[in-house]
Amino acid sequence: MPAQSHVRQATHRYASLATGAEYAHCSIKTLRRRISDGSLTGYRMGPRLIRVDLNELDAILRPIPTAGDGALSRGRYGTVQAESARVQNRTRAPDVERLTGVCPPKANVEAAAG
Repeated sequence: MPAQSHVRQATHRYASLATGAEYAHCSIKTLRRRISDGSLTGYRMGPRLIRVDLNELDAILRPIPTAGDGALSRGRYGTVQAESARVQNRTRAPDVERLTGVCPPKANVEAAAG
């Protein structure tokens, strides 16, 4: 008679929503939303307890592409030039007079001009 193996093919690591949220560094609400939209499987244990598989949490995490991966050309703005322009606009010094209604001191303006 062949020996039966009690080892499962896939090992599940079930955890409560609170433990799963702590493990993934997100909120319980986020896990509930992922279960609701179908991107994460929720396992009910009894009438109230919900468990998630930590292996499945690991699987739904995906890396964020970096600039070296060509992410700028695939980004929200479509081209590298558009992304570059957006970054330049963000780093441009704000117009102090327009934002505050106060003119900068003349001493600083004269020192900069001289």
